[in-house]
Order: sequence, then C-alpha cells, then structure tokens
Amino acid sequence: MSEPDPAVLTQEPTTSASRRSFSILVTVVCSIIVAIYVGLPLGPLLRDSSPLAQLDRPEDSLDRLVTRELDLREAMRHGLVWEWRLYRILTGTEDPVREAGTWYKELADAIDSDSAALHRAILLAESGDPDRVEEAIAPWKERGESAQRMASWVSAAYLGAPPEPEAGRALIAALRDTLGPDWFTDTLVGRIAARIGDATARSRAESAMVARGRVLHLRLRLLMALVTVLLAAGALALTRMLARPSPVRVAAAPLPPDWSTADGYALFVRGLGAPQAI
Repeated sequence: MSEPDPAVLTQEPTTSASRRSFSILVTVVCSIIVAIYVGLPLGPLLRDSSPLAQLDRPEDSLDRLVTRELDLREAMRHGLVWEWRLYRILTGTEDPVREAGTWYKELADAIDSDSAALHRAILLAESGDPDRVEEAIAPWKERGESAQRMASWVSAAYLGAPPEPEAGRALIAALRDTLGPDWFTDTLVGRIAARIGDATARSRAESAMVARGRVLHLRLRLLMALVTVLLAAGALALTRMLARPSPVRVAAAPLPPDWSTADGYALFVRGLGAPQAI
C-alpha cells in the first residue's frame, strides 16, 4: 500500500481560503431601494409647503405637541433648579412660546379653525405682543357668537381695562365649560383671575398645569435614566474591550469583523433594502 504524497496533505484548499464577494448588481439594486425609502419621507420637507399640511390631523398633532411641551416646562420651573437649567441648555435658548406662535401661524395658513386662531392669539399675548393680538381678534368681533366669545376671553385676559370681578368669574366659568383642560385654557383662566384679583382661581389654573407637567416630567426622568444606564454600559464594555489585548470573538468570527469597506456597505444596504423590497 503506497503512502500518500506529503505535498498533497499539506496543501490547503484554495476555495476555503478565498472569500466570496457580494454581487454588484444586488448591491446597486439595494442601494436604489434604500435611497427611495429614505427619500420619500424627506420629499415634503424639500417643498415650500408647511410640514403641518402633510399631517392627517395637523391641529390635534400641534395642540398635543405644544401643550405637553409648555406643561412640562411649567412643571420643571417649579422643580429642581439644576434640572431646569440643564433642560434649558439641552433644549436651546429659543422661546418656546414664540416658536409655538410661529407654528400656529403656519397652521392658520393651512386650515381654517377657530380654536387654532384662539391658540395663536394666546401665544401672541404670552409673547408680549399686544398689538398683534388686537389685530388678530379684530375680525372675530364681526363674526358669529363663538368668535365673539373668544374675543371677549382674550380681551379680558390681556387687553384694555380688567373686567369686573363678577364678570371675570363668569368668563372663567364659560371658559371651563367650553374648552378642554389644557395649557391654553389654564393660561387664559390664570390671566383673567390675576386681573380680577381671584387668587384661588389663579392658583388652581397654575396647579393644573404643574400637575399635568409632572406626569411628563416623571416620564422624562425615566427616559434619561435609561439613556444614562445604556451609555454607562456601553462605556464599560468599551473599556473592557480596550483593556484586554486579546481580540474578542464570537465563535470563529472576530469582533469587530475584518470586512472591507465594500463588504460593509454591501451588508448595510442589504439589511435596509431587502425588507423594504419584500
């Protein structure tokens, strides 16, 4: 029986040593799919139309965004000083009330809504612009009963001489009966109450805003705690990886993988493009 040739035993198969390359055609197709998938949501933003016009329910969406933001800020102003300062640094220095007024101006240009007009007038007044408030509510006095009632609310809260205490309390009661409990309603009530000297009504309005904001504040704290834990875990894992000289492996695969740039891109677009194509 003849011995096998040693040269044959030591020769490694070339097929296992060579790495298969990704199909260029599939990579190009997946790249096109990814570009379309990413570009579709950005399309409306590249046009001159307001982003609010692209929403199914723009008024409800904007009301929810603005009232929650302003309730949260009200609660944080009554909370820890350092937390309030940190929040202002992270969210920017722009006045949120004035910024919300700009959004409601865009909303008023996109849809016809009495409540949106009322909210914009309140934001203008809270921004310290009484002349524009007068201009905004002037047409309401020539319209129906609902618009005239809104004009009386805004005037009692911000314009001219304050109403008599009994008239002011009647306006507050009408506000509570007509509008839902949110930042805009409580702000109007608080302003009217302050002008007629009703400390109880003013305190209730402020407490309602703070109570809603504290619920959001708790959620924000939980979210920030989760982010902190994840960042700490990532930093710890990175420190351990850098401290150990031996490479990290999963089975026979090294971490990070020794892919080329082309292979990494091909895998990336396949991971994004294939599910969208399916």
